[in-house]
Amino acid sequence: MVKPGWQKRALRVSDRVFFGSLVFFVIVCMGPALVIAVLGLLTGLTPTEEQGGFFGWSAEYPAFNPQSWTLFIPAAGMLFLSIWTIPLPLRRFPKPGRATFAWFAFVAFLFSIPLGTAYFGAPGIHNEGTLALFVYLVAWLLFVVRDILGWVHLVPLAWRDGPSVRTRRAGKPASADA
Repeated sequence: MVKPGWQKRALRVSDRVFFGSLVFFVIVCMGPALVIAVLGLLTGLTPTEEQGGFFGWSAEYPAFNPQSWTLFIPAAGMLFLSIWTIPLPLRRFPKPGRATFAWFAFVAFLFSIPLGTAYFGAPGIHNEGTLALFVYLVAWLLFVVRDILGWVHLVPLAWRDGPSVRTRRAGKPASADA
């Protein structure tokens, strides 16, 4: 038995997980790389192009380990959303919908490639975040597959966005002859 109002609660949970993952990714995952870049530019320690440029390393650069393992936290949030939102109908503006979740998972995957592999080989940096790339990719694939199944009506009617079958009002005849 499905409790009444479960969809609204599920949508609230999905909104919170999405915005939490988004904010965490921007601040905690991308922030350290930006701080390293600014410190490198201010101190003049940024590696040359031959040393790999911004994501390369030299004797005193990067100034600290950017902790790439933090990429797993928003990746786990997106994987959770890709499974959690399977039975939910698609939503549109102004709330984020499955398409927004899929775009964020894909963009986070692309940004995680340099963030997860940054400073490869630098002393003390082990690049634990590279496996998070696969979590983002799986989440994105689940979002895309669920969207395609919804478009071709291979999901239950309750999972679809809006009414898919025209219904007529009670008391009105189906045609003018009736």
